[in-house]
Amino acid sequence: RTIAVGAEGEVYVGGFFRAGGFELQGHDFSGPEAGNSNSNGFLARFDSSGNPEWVQIMSGAEQQLVWSLAVAGNGDLLVLGGHNGPVDLDSDGTFDLKFGSMADRLGKHQEDFNAFVARLTPKGERVWARRYTAAVNHIGADETRIVLSGSYSGMLDIDEDGKPERSADPDPELEGFAA
Repeated sequence: RTIAVGAEGEVYVGGFFRAGGFELQGHDFSGPEAGNSNSNGFLARFDSSGNPEWVQIMSGAEQQLVWSLAVAGNGDLLVLGGHNGPVDLDSDGTFDLKFGSMADRLGKHQEDFNAFVARLTPKGERVWARRYTAAVNHIGADETRIVLSGSYSGMLDIDEDGKPERSADPDPELEGFAA
């Protein structure tokens, strides 16, 4: 689904899979049971020669997806994904982010999905993770900034502080944003 390349030629790959799991260089990674419609997200890092260094699986009772990756100026990996239930970002058995319904703000083109952004070290260790109840679709980074873009209808309160950053036009079409 998505790929990012770091300064030393390392390659990060992210996406999601259904029903069973996948195999990577002789390592089996289990996922949802066969026939289950849920999806698990995954992240993998390969060295500049294409050898896998680590793989992480995201799990939960619902769907967890990885949509976009970016490498920050210090080499950390920024992960943008989505989930429609509580999510365990590192498969340690503990939910790292809860789910907040957006049903009151949905347009005809949106699903009730939360976005998340996680920052990981080059070794795959989580620095932080944050949930957003806005339809965030892309992430980018440079030396000092992280940029998110996406769409919304109704009110946009990307930081969930109760104070909307923007209000949509009264028409039924989605609005775009960059933050």
